[in-house]
Amino acid sequence: DLFYVTEGTVKFTVAGEVFTAGRDCLVKIPGYAPRCFLSLGHSVMFDLAGLTHWLDLLEDYTSIKAHSPERLSDKGAMGALKEKYNCQVTAFGVK
Repeated sequence: DLFYVTEGTVKFTVAGEVFTAGRDCLVKIPGYAPRCFLSLGHSVMFDLAGLTHWLDLLEDYTSIKAHSPERLSDKGAMGALKEKYNCQVTAFGVK
């Protein structure tokens, strides 16, 4: 499952691990993992489950980060990547 936080901060508990996600964060949760969410104030979060293009986008991004990290600062390359997957996210990152 994939969630996108566009405003505020959301506290996640996933399989016993607790963390927070803020504005413009994508959170990938393994399928069937026990989870709960808590909005820490006004927050907006979208459930992007079922949009397979997101997983493809994250896999390409992770590959670029590992093999051509200089491309991450190239706005044209990142714009092309986002366009390839019809991504409307203004910023993203992978831990």
